[in-house]
Amino acid sequence: MKKTLNILVTVILIGTVSFSFISKTAVAFKPGNPDGHEQIADNLFIADAFFVKYNLTLGPRTSPHIRDWSTIDRTSKIGVVDDVRWEFDNAEKAAEYHAKNLKVNSESGLEIQAKIYIPGALNLHIYRESKSITDLNKEMGIDTKEFYFLFTIDKVVAKVFVSVNGDVSVNDASVFAIEAAKTIKKALGK
Repeated sequence: MKKTLNILVTVILIGTVSFSFISKTAVAFKPGNPDGHEQIADNLFIADAFFVKYNLTLGPRTSPHIRDWSTIDRTSKIGVVDDVRWEFDNAEKAAEYHAKNLKVNSESGLEIQAKIYIPGALNLHIYRESKSITDLNKEMGIDTKEFYFLFTIDKVVAKVFVSVNGDVSVNDASVFAIEAAKTIKKALGK
């Protein structure tokens, strides 16, 4: 019974966090969104084929700025990847938005100092989940970590959120941010 209750609480929590994240981003992306774009070109996002080896499935599009990948396999090392973009008129506006919105875009996470090199990325900040999420996961016996990779490349701001299970490190999770940077550079002709 206790295990069933833990599973039920976990499902409710995940649903609430997902709904909360979608709700926050949905409001931000109505006309008048920060970058002024109602559409973001598909070539600015990580290609679908990259996610195949991680057994991640593309979810329904909740915003033109986000592509959400996940798995229902709870034994998978990578559980969720949210690939988010904002495209501004120039690099200065992108850097300004990025600097002003680190707390919001990190979802109040705790910044970490990791020696991660992401080619072409400027203003790189890497965060873990907030302390309240860490404490809640520990209390529920969930071995999940979250990483937020926030950076700019020219006029594009990228947020790559990676939720992992078990002993996956920030280095392991960074493959998605590295691929995002590679994709953005290619799309911008850099």
